[in-house]
Amino acid sequence: MHLFIIPAWFDLLFDGLVAALAVWKGGWRERAIAVVQLVLFLLEDRFCDLRSCRPLIPWPSVITDGLILAVCLICAVRADRYWTLWACSFGLLALVSDFAAFIPGVTPWAWLSATLIWSYMLCAAVLWGVWTTARDRARLPAT
Repeated sequence: MHLFIIPAWFDLLFDGLVAALAVWKGGWRERAIAVVQLVLFLLEDRFCDLRSCRPLIPWPSVITDGLILAVCLICAVRADRYWTLWACSFGLLALVSDFAAFIPGVTPWAWLSATLIWSYMLCAAVLWGVWTTARDRARLPAT
């Protein structure tokens, strides 16, 4: 049986596109979350090979997802939009999924898949924020 594995270049491309859209059309909250997520993905990919680090020691993922959650929480404080709460929720779920790796019997495939899903959902929340921010800016009268 061969399982489908999403290539690392796809994750990099997807995170890069989300960050580019956030920088281009988003507000400071969208930019902060998307850029931090991209930078942490690049750092984790550079310093932690999937075969050698992640399945054995999940601490790099715990640290990066904890930092993403912290940025999401900072962005959610006094936010006037609900997408930031969704982003915080997905960041928290990613962190909880990382801690699940310490439970005996949880395979690396299971917790890596869960973390990847929450990462994509966080990107979707950021894209929702970019879209609503761009829409609201378009509605403002020109000054």
